[in-house]
Amino acid sequence: MAKKRDLKLQNQSYTIDVIEVLSENDPTRTNKYLPFMIKQTKDWVDWIHNELNNETFKEMFEVVKDFDDLSERNLLENKDIYSYESNQDIIEAVKFAKEKITRSEVKNKETEVIYEDDRWVVIFPLTTRSSNMYGKATKWCVSSEDHNYGKYFKQYAENGVLIFLIDKNVKDKDCRTNLFSKMAFHNDKNKTEGITIWNVQDKQFNINDTLKIHKMVKSKIMDIITERLEKGDPNMKVAKGKGVRE
Repeated sequence: MAKKRDLKLQNQSYTIDVIEVLSENDPTRTNKYLPFMIKQTKDWVDWIHNELNNETFKEMFEVVKDFDDLSERNLLENKDIYSYESNQDIIEAVKFAKEKITRSEVKNKETEVIYEDDRWVVIFPLTTRSSNMYGKATKWCVSSEDHNYGKYFKQYAENGVLIFLIDKNVKDKDCRTNLFSKMAFHNDKNKTEGITIWNVQDKQFNINDTLKIHKMVKSKIMDIITERLEKGDPNMKVAKGKGVRE
């Protein structure tokens, strides 16, 4: 495997000297204005570094991380990432490998059951797989199986608390005609909008719907959900603490 030093030599266009770029645009021979330009662009340099890590290349980093994890767990048929013909083939291979993880594994290792009785179960999903499994038959974006491996789940669960309340008496095939069969509660710790509740059609419940929920569901259950939403850690932070990986 090539060393990082050799790769840098072979791909010198990837090494961008920002100070050199600024110097080329200094109208003086003595680089009179270079210190000023460096000072003015510091925030931009910090921004572009953060952008490359968290936005521009984020999906690629996630795919590589998933590929390595699945390869180590012997869930990939082809562990040589360089032998794939296209990026889409790699994405499909990762998705297929993730589907090998059984339902029982997701239930036992990637899900917290906060409460359960004869009718209701309160779910705290720790991974995209758990969110997809328990959000089945809904239109929740956090349970969509797109090519980004549940990017919406990560958006909601990285800085917020996400909880599902599921009516066990309603079968999946009947969920979409029963708006109260599965409900998603969310509280974003970085925003001030407070707790939001979403029905199976991915529509936010209004105040009248919320009152219906409180009449339908035991106050004990609602208290458990509210306390976790307000005082609990985000799903992905809890997952990390438990050593659960996406």
